[in-house]
Amino acid sequence: MVTRQEVLSALHASLADRFAVDFQQFAAMVCDWDIEPIIVDGRVVGGVMTRGDEIHVGVIPEGRRRWLTRSLVRKTLGHVMNRYGRATTKVMRDNAAGHQFVTRLGFRKCAEDADLVYYVCKDMSNG
Repeated sequence: MVTRQEVLSALHASLADRFAVDFQQFAAMVCDWDIEPIIVDGRVVGGVMTRGDEIHVGVIPEGRRRWLTRSLVRKTLGHVMNRYGRATTKVMRDNAAGHQFVTRLGFRKCAEDADLVYYVCKDMSNG
C-alpha cells in the first residue's frame, strides 16, 4: 500500500528545482488536496493532486517526458471535468514544458500574474 507520505515526497521532489519550500511546508500546503500516486515498476515516481476543479501533476525529475503522459493525466482530468464541468491549473511562468503540456491537454490561458499563468480546460477534445 502506497502512503500519502511517499506520494508527497515524490511530488515535492518534482518541484524542488522550481519551488523553494521544504517538505514540511509543502505537506502543509497540500494537506486538504486529494492525492493519487503515479507508480512505475512498483516505485512511486509522482502524483496527481486535485482540490475541487484544480489539478496539478508532478513526477520526479528523471521521469519527466517519460512517465507523465497525457493519457495518465486525462483519466483524472476527465473525473474532475465530469464533476465540475471544467478543470483549472496554474503553471509557473518560466516553466515552458509545463505550458506546452497543459496546452496539449486542452487547457487555455485565462489569466496571469508576475509568477503564474492560470489555465482552464472546458473541453478535452481540443487537446
